[in-house]
Amino acid sequence: MKTVAIYIHRFFSAFLLTILLISLAGCSRSRDSFTSRTYHRMVSKFNPLFNGEQAYLKGVQSIERAHKDNFDEILDVYLIPTEKEASSVKPDMDKAVEKGAKVIQEHSMMVRNDQKNSFVDDSYLLIGKARFYKRDFLEALETFNYVIQEFEKEKAADEARVWAAKSLIETENYLSAQANVEKLYRKKGAKEKVKVQALSVFAQIEIRKKNYEGAIQLLRQAVDKTKKKQEEIRWLFIIGQLHARLGNHYEASEKFREVIKKGPPYELLFQAQLNRAKNYDVDLQNPNRVFDELRAMLRDDKNYDNRDQIYYVMAEVSERLEEDAMVEEFLNKSIRTSTTNNAQKGLSYLKMGEINFDNRMYPVAAAYYDSAYSVLPKEHKRFEEVRIKKESLGALVKNIEVIETQDSLQRIANLTEKQRLAFINKLIDKLEEADRLAEEERQRAEDNALAFNPGNPSGGGGNSAAGTWYFYNQSLRSVGVRDFRNRFGNRKLEDNWRRENKDSDGSFALNTQGEDEEAPGSGSGSEESDSKYKPEQFLANLPLTEEKMAASHQLIIDAFMAIGVIYKEELKDYLAAAKELKKLLKRYPDLDIKGRVWYTLYRIYILAEDPTEANKYKNLILSELPESEYANIIRNEGKPEKEVDKSAAKALYVEALAQYRAEKYKPALKLSTQGVGDYSETEYGARFFLLRAYSLAQTDEKDKLKLALRAVVDRYPDTEEAKAANDVLAQIDEPVIGEKKTTDNTKEGDKSLYTYKADAPHRYVLIVPNLGVDMNNLRNDVSDFNTQFYKLEKLNSRSIFLDQDNQMVLVATFPNAAKAMNYYNTLINQRVLVKYMPVESAKHFVISNTNFQTFYKEKEVEPYLAFYDAQYLKKKE
Repeated sequence: MKTVAIYIHRFFSAFLLTILLISLAGCSRSRDSFTSRTYHRMVSKFNPLFNGEQAYLKGVQSIERAHKDNFDEILDVYLIPTEKEASSVKPDMDKAVEKGAKVIQEHSMMVRNDQKNSFVDDSYLLIGKARFYKRDFLEALETFNYVIQEFEKEKAADEARVWAAKSLIETENYLSAQANVEKLYRKKGAKEKVKVQALSVFAQIEIRKKNYEGAIQLLRQAVDKTKKKQEEIRWLFIIGQLHARLGNHYEASEKFREVIKKGPPYELLFQAQLNRAKNYDVDLQNPNRVFDELRAMLRDDKNYDNRDQIYYVMAEVSERLEEDAMVEEFLNKSIRTSTTNNAQKGLSYLKMGEINFDNRMYPVAAAYYDSAYSVLPKEHKRFEEVRIKKESLGALVKNIEVIETQDSLQRIANLTEKQRLAFINKLIDKLEEADRLAEEERQRAEDNALAFNPGNPSGGGGNSAAGTWYFYNQSLRSVGVRDFRNRFGNRKLEDNWRRENKDSDGSFALNTQGEDEEAPGSGSGSEESDSKYKPEQFLANLPLTEEKMAASHQLIIDAFMAIGVIYKEELKDYLAAAKELKKLLKRYPDLDIKGRVWYTLYRIYILAEDPTEANKYKNLILSELPESEYANIIRNEGKPEKEVDKSAAKALYVEALAQYRAEKYKPALKLSTQGVGDYSETEYGARFFLLRAYSLAQTDEKDKLKLALRAVVDRYPDTEEAKAANDVLAQIDEPVIGEKKTTDNTKEGDKSLYTYKADAPHRYVLIVPNLGVDMNNLRNDVSDFNTQFYKLEKLNSRSIFLDQDNQMVLVATFPNAAKAMNYYNTLINQRVLVKYMPVESAKHFVISNTNFQTFYKEKEVEPYLAFYDAQYLKKKE
């Protein structure tokens, strides 16, 4: 029986093998048979295509979870991944592309120009959509166009048109995108679901083109036709945003109310509630009801970390009601209740700055702009605006402080010797008292830390959570940092950080307001005191000699002139500029630069369109200074430029340039600043502006350099001076700015050594020190990263020595600069280098193959990094 069973088993095995071989033989991709079609369709659907679709869905879900909508902007109608989100799902999307390509390569059945495998078009669609979510929009577009051409009669062609339009929008080809969706919407027999998507894509086109009325109409149709609640809610919210942009506040408020009624997810619900309040109509709605709703939101525990946004909206509503006091109260509450949202905190500071700026309270505005700059994320759309205003106001406040400080010093210097000593001793008492309170506060904080942490205060013994020293306990340290910032804000780590009034060198400004008549002998200072503050320290700063007093007066004069220029040229507040210059004339009636001040006032009143005041200073110049260069300029006004006497401007410029070349930078700065004020409208204007910027680079006022360079570019955009200023701005972080006797501020070698070619093959380079880094592990991690995120690119990585101190990790080859930069950014986003070195200090870059040959020959890293920063990183920004 056993023998018979073995015989039967062998017979059936042979029979099944024969049937299988016959079946496989009949599964040719070039033969249109039922067996072939069934085999290739089944294998396509349930093997590579299924796996590819699962990888694609996993990637899309990851993007949806990570995606954070920016509610300060109009939302995208559909999901568009950021570069960071796209890089994070690259392995999943690469797998989807790989599996889709496998279906096409191994299971396509083109018989007599007819595709017999109905899953091939789905595979092309999968590849295109995966490329879209990788942000490879051009490659995605090629794929979708192929589907449209080759499968025109299939349902896949309609879906491909939608996705082709999405890809065209991201390449800013709105005309072609619109043609795609219009053709699809007019197509007879197109599915309703596809038409809804066409409407939504059309709306996205109109939003990008800022045709908000058209977008509203399209989204209304899409809302009526869609069967997906999530889409309906999102599109209703966008309609509300569009009405708000158009100033249709009542319609916007009603649309956000409609969103609220639909029961959206928390984030969308919260934003709909905020936007409804923000857009209430002062003529048609009750403001008390709006504030009641906002207060109810404040009481909701879910909104604890969003209280800053609620208070900010309450400030906006109060502003529309013209309740100025309430605006500031709510903004201050917004700032105080901020927990995690730095962008909102920055906007609240910015709003306070704008209010004070509009009220011409510039020193107060400067402080708020400085705070806004310190917390607003650098990628925020208003960051650059804040930075520029902060620099202008900072320069203004610095000059105001110069005047106040010198006034205080002069006031003390004019006291009797006993009065001076009494005043200084009293000041010392105040400083010592402040130090005592600071020490008590420090001790109190330490005691609080010990109360939280009853373990060994020295950090020894006990477990690490309960027995660690205060500053090693991260939770307690975080509490301390939070409390410090809540009380003091973001303070720079420096000596005397608690003091609000201190000079640039950290010494204290002596403020004598209301205390100039101190009685002799008052104060408790003593020559025998052990105080760290000595009267001699303060006496040394006083202008007690004629020479020092004259220098003090000159500082005040220069500060007044600088304030006038800032008001006039940067803040465009002509009345404030005139007020300061009039103060200067009143204080110093015999001023030796009176003609310059009169002429500046004359130009200010022309800009302010006040002919009466302009003629007043014009006549003063012509009557009292008839032979001056200012009188010559006025007499030649209105003549053709060739007839104008430019001798005065030229003479001043030659003198300023001579001082600069002689390395006398402060006189050069003073003369070029004079030229900026007096001759900005002449052909020497741009030269004076640029020379002033170069002089700033060589003095202690480098913080004003960028502002001065941008002034050249903004005021004289099409000049050689503007081009030179732009060159310096491009290299602003390089040491070359500090080189003396140069008017170019860029290395000639840097200009000719490397060339930027975006379409040239590139490679990635990481510079690694020979000591301190495990090279093998680093190389393996980079190789693993390449396999996970760039499997399809077939990248090669290796390491070579750069010099005796450094090695290089090289990754090649990328077809162009854009692909190489995508790799660079993905490597940063995935934090591959973090465990080896801080990313911000890592020396890594992409470089064209041609430039790499030069780089490897020269072996100088910094020049190429300067080129890379200007040509790759700054261009991206």
